[in-house]
Amino acid sequence: MVNSAGPSHQRAGLRLALLAFAQFIIAVDYNIVYVALPRIGSALGFSAQSLQWVRMGDGAVFTVAVPGAPRFLETLDPESAIRP
Repeated sequence: MVNSAGPSHQRAGLRLALLAFAQFIIAVDYNIVYVALPRIGSALGFSAQSLQWVRMGDGAVFTVAVPGAPRFLETLDPESAIRP
């Protein structure tokens, strides 16, 4: 029996798995920050309103860094960038 899934189908599955893993890591990050937020606030002496800014800052890093990372990495070393 011949394997009908060619290299492009295998790459698509690998990309989907990589995206799912990246989403999982982001979800874990959010959960870690939410659980640790009260302890962070008490250690640094932040108010409840200040803690909201900490959470928003953490989310802003992912909002900016995740979509922009591939382009930035291509400028550093285009030969080793992930290609379709």
